[in-house]
Amino acid sequence: MKESIAYSDLIQFYIDPLAPDSSQEKAKYRIDRASGIYLQTTNNLQIMDFTAGINGNNLGHNHPRVISAAKNQMENYARSAGYFDNSKTLYHLRKSLSEFLPPLLNSFFFSNTEEQAVEYAVWLAHSITKRPAVLRIKYCHSWQQMKTDNTPLIKVEYYHQIYESESSTYYIECCISPKNISEITKEIIISELLACIRDLICPPTKPAKLAAIIVEVGEKDKGFLLPPAVFFSAISHLCDLYGVLLILDERTTAIGRTGTMLASQALDVDPDLTIIGKAIANGFSLGCVAIRQGIVPGLLEGGWNEIEVDPISCAAALATIDVLYTENLLKNCREMGDRFLAGLHVLQKRFPIIEDVRGAGLNLSLEFIQRRNNSSPNSSAAWDLACFSLDRGLLTYCAGPQSPIVWMMPPLNVIKDQVDSALCILGQGLERI
Repeated sequence: MKESIAYSDLIQFYIDPLAPDSSQEKAKYRIDRASGIYLQTTNNLQIMDFTAGINGNNLGHNHPRVISAAKNQMENYARSAGYFDNSKTLYHLRKSLSEFLPPLLNSFFFSNTEEQAVEYAVWLAHSITKRPAVLRIKYCHSWQQMKTDNTPLIKVEYYHQIYESESSTYYIECCISPKNISEITKEIIISELLACIRDLICPPTKPAKLAAIIVEVGEKDKGFLLPPAVFFSAISHLCDLYGVLLILDERTTAIGRTGTMLASQALDVDPDLTIIGKAIANGFSLGCVAIRQGIVPGLLEGGWNEIEVDPISCAAALATIDVLYTENLLKNCREMGDRFLAGLHVLQKRFPIIEDVRGAGLNLSLEFIQRRNNSSPNSSAAWDLACFSLDRGLLTYCAGPQSPIVWMMPPLNVIKDQVDSALCILGQGLERI
């Protein structure tokens, strides 16, 4: 029999492409248990988790009310014998969401995973419009490309799958230099987008292909980017003009992360469909599509389900929503987010390699450059800071050694002392870079 491979050797396979949580830097940090904001390692080290389980544990780890709700449901029954058995739990969950989400989002479809929610949103768009294609738009800042005086106000790059299929997915990366945001108009954005996707929206001889535009708010490799209002105004106008559905992918922003239940409320946009991820159940596996009133003819208020959803996750979701409001965590998110953001801006003034501090609520990130007169990305600084912080008991997110972004997403119930402690650790790390 061959000897089993050692853990230290196995982890070598994962060092380069992944973030620190799967790298050699974290091989020595094996988590034994977790509670609130803290992770406890097998050798009794305590680490503040400022990733909230990668935006999954908005209430922190093992929130007692969420765990209690899940245990109670498990004692009743852990798995139903058909989706109709979940009707009572789903009814209460839909009712709870309808009370706290924007009123136009009055129907909900639940799934067991975030990926199923995305698939359902796309399927629904195809079904409503009878069109085969969807377009994913990513909003970004591209510092190294957007600094010269002769650079256009907006840069749109168009990609699509290397193979053509009836249900093709197309991709656009829309970059606007922060210094040019005040000069950008809705008409400029629409004009640039149409130049790229005219073949999908209004081809000369064939019917329109485009069923939906999906806008992802927040990306794991670029931190949270808050698009300007004019960006969503342009996208919404384009969708209305050509009968295209607008889908907002809020898997990294929904359920209080920006200080409102949905980021769309902070962004002042009304999507047709909103994709919500596992934060709805504080890390238990659950996804949701919130559907705007009137886009599906005959759809009853509250919605329906054709997927058998895990009742334990539904119970956890009900408790999560209740905790958000009874503990006033949306207000705490805004207050602690302001405190954290102000502290990060202080660090930016002290350390010239911090090019940008951005975010909303408790969804914040730092972007690093080599130096002020050289806007090239500084991925080594971001990686070194993430690793130093971990050694000092602060877990942040850095999307691999090539990313110039450090992303921080503490739980919504984080307190002042924990925010100040994190800022202190980040400052110590920046002094050493």
